[in-house]
Amino acid sequence: ALLALNACAPLNKPAPAQQWFSLSAVSAVKNSPGIATYSLRIAKIQAPHWLLGDGLYYRLAYRDALNLQPYGQSHWIAPPAQQLTQLLRAYLAERQQFSAVTTSEDPLRSDYELRLWLDDFSQVYTSTTASHARLQAQAVLVDASRRVVAQTRWTLEQPASGADALAGAEALNQIGHQWIQ
Repeated sequence: ALLALNACAPLNKPAPAQQWFSLSAVSAVKNSPGIATYSLRIAKIQAPHWLLGDGLYYRLAYRDALNLQPYGQSHWIAPPAQQLTQLLRAYLAERQQFSAVTTSEDPLRSDYELRLWLDDFSQVYTSTTASHARLQAQAVLVDASRRVVAQTRWTLEQPASGADALAGAEALNQIGHQWIQ
């Protein structure tokens, strides 16, 4: 009986390899030379609990759109909100629109603070062979006296090149770039 069970198992099938993904830097076009007089602090991007870890998430919209699942072998090198905070700070600093761009960890005072919420950063399968990346976020800009200056909300989608974790990570990277720019 044991021999029969062994015959059903795949022969020498290796365990799937762990995949680790990161978001790449966003190139910025510098503004024309001038004097930037305002400083900006970027608060740590807030996110739901499931986006605070390293999981790369997907949902099968064609089957159960409400069920969000992490890939078992595919992860981010750091939580998406943390990576997006760092990339946004670097992008805005490179553009030279502000006299300084800091994060909430910096003790410096700033003229404005950008508060961000990342509500969704996942891969959505519309069928067994097609998927897209989805980013939902919101932002509020407040001045030094904590008055709201502006606010906005985004829902962005980017088609993925395939229906696997690699294609999802690539599409999420592209959509992260779109959002930052």
